[in-house]
Amino acid sequence: MKKYYLLLFAIIMNIGVCFAQQPEYPYLAPGPEGIYIMCGNKIPRDFVYQIFRTDEAREDWKLIKLLVFKSNYDDFFQNLVNINAHNNVYELPEEKFKQNIWDFIIKTNDVDSVPLYGGFPMYREALGTAYYDTDVKKGNTYKYKVIISKTNESDKISTLKPINYNTVIPNLKLKSIYSNPEENRIYLRFYAPEHIGLMRVKVFRCNYMQTEFAEIGPFVGFSNRHDSVYIGIIDTLVHKKEIYQYYAIPYDLYGNPGNASDTIRIVNLINKAESYIKALHTESIDSLNSIRIRWKSDVPEFLRSIDIYKSDKYDKGYNRIGSANPGDTMFIDNQVNPITTYFYYLIINNAYGQSLPSARITGMLGAVKKAEPPLELQAVSKNGVVTLKWRKPTADTRGYYVYRSDMTQNDTLLQITDIILTDSLNVQFTDSLKNVKSISLVYAVKSANTSYDISPFSEKVFVSPEISISLETPLNLRAKYNFGSILLTWSDVAEIDKNIIGYKLYRKILKADGSDSTSFVVVNGKAEDNSMNYFEDSTAEEGLTYLYAVESYSIGTSKSNLSAPAIIEIPVFRPVSISSLNVARIKEGVMLKWNKTMQENIKEYRLYRLTEKKDAVLVTTLKSETESFLDKNAPVGESCFYALTCVNKKNIESKIDDWFGAEK
Repeated sequence: MKKYYLLLFAIIMNIGVCFAQQPEYPYLAPGPEGIYIMCGNKIPRDFVYQIFRTDEAREDWKLIKLLVFKSNYDDFFQNLVNINAHNNVYELPEEKFKQNIWDFIIKTNDVDSVPLYGGFPMYREALGTAYYDTDVKKGNTYKYKVIISKTNESDKISTLKPINYNTVIPNLKLKSIYSNPEENRIYLRFYAPEHIGLMRVKVFRCNYMQTEFAEIGPFVGFSNRHDSVYIGIIDTLVHKKEIYQYYAIPYDLYGNPGNASDTIRIVNLINKAESYIKALHTESIDSLNSIRIRWKSDVPEFLRSIDIYKSDKYDKGYNRIGSANPGDTMFIDNQVNPITTYFYYLIINNAYGQSLPSARITGMLGAVKKAEPPLELQAVSKNGVVTLKWRKPTADTRGYYVYRSDMTQNDTLLQITDIILTDSLNVQFTDSLKNVKSISLVYAVKSANTSYDISPFSEKVFVSPEISISLETPLNLRAKYNFGSILLTWSDVAEIDKNIIGYKLYRKILKADGSDSTSFVVVNGKAEDNSMNYFEDSTAEEGLTYLYAVESYSIGTSKSNLSAPAIIEIPVFRPVSISSLNVARIKEGVMLKWNKTMQENIKEYRLYRLTEKKDAVLVTTLKSETESFLDKNAPVGESCFYALTCVNKKNIESKIDDWFGAEK
């Protein structure tokens, strides 16, 4: 009920704007699957509306609908149900509202006098003042004629301007401006800057990486503010800790969908950390030339790590300097300079995201002698380990810290050793690469001197370890044929596996029985950037069935398994033969004339002749600009029949539907 009231509010807000801009009756309006013929605003109780239609190039008007209103309660609402089935942009009224609606209808002869409902196309159809013509094809042009017939009065005839029926995408856009999870419900808010004509918003939702998007029925409310429209949405059918994605589509008065909003990802959890940092403090550790951060926190079920952030300014410039395990209660920051105030805060990570930053705390290390970075750092990978070598920088150097970064860490160098204490001039360290799954590693080393100062990083060295890694396999491969090409999309698993640098898309042709006809070939091999999780295959041919599969790859030979396949059959789009052929026998032979086809990509015509004594033969081939031909070889003394086909640039010829005859 609440949803219905909110919808009525939205319509009241917009209905005046929509109708104020509409033309006089009768008029035409394209819908998603047909054309609306709005005959008038008078309900046909003592007269009828007759609707005629013809193609643009013809004048053979055909009666397609006779509209009259039958004043019967049950018939009206049953008719409303039937009409709603072919364009269900608006909801059917609840039972309790039906009598009020009917009371308005029986008291007036004007649809505009039926408050609110008289403005909807579905109600106008049920009242007999409009008709939704779905027997039309997109790309074709149609003419309509509306005749008002009343006993003892002359017919009133209105011929409407021709309409070329195509898909209409209204200039309606939605922008997400707010989202708030409350565990038992989720609040969303959208903003519609181009709201003229906005009549309905549909909301779609999926469980992140678990289900497909599907329309839902949340509570929806609209409000006006400064000539803009704001849409509030409340989804109560949600579960705590679930991750949802939403998007919304606006619709105009006639059910045409506008542009979908961006997709919103929401974790339905108020406290995403499910814990908080308490008793946070720092202390200077002069013996380690470091600052130690200590804390206390609860350890919930899904706690993954605790990130430590640092800056030398209180209100900006914070960077993550490391992560602690769920059970840790301290972190040692050895990347500090003496007599410098540092600010720290902590963030909790779990399966649902990150907590808000903890309270900030300061730390300072006393005065020390500056350390210098190690010299001549080298790295060699062999037999699954990396051996690092470097030279002692100064006589007062007492130890070293080794840092490493892989592709999953976005080049962030993280400390992988405690201090390595040694007095050797040449130092060596072996990294076993245990639990490392990356095809590219970066190393750097810092030195610590007897004043406990930590040097800057040494020069970085890059190495590709000799290890075999298994990459994530792309999921949800989809294929869709659109305007002469096939759009392939799949889940971007590079977001969860940073070793992935791109994708290879394979294709093969299938036979009619589904077996292989060709071997796999790479179809995106020449693309400049294969890192995207989509590809448009414009080389597919009509009439063939293709099987696609995709794999992820990394540097070297590392690659994933092939994804589950996607199979798509490309239909053959055959042109239409000429239907305006006029045939007349004259002294010189048979003269043929026709209107040039309006179809695109037609390269030629083929003229066929059929006689009483001979089967059809090809008479000639003509250029697509030709509009007449004289058949001087037509047989005399017997009837001749002709057909003119169209051949497109792919050499696909139209079928012969009709023969046009010339007398003996």
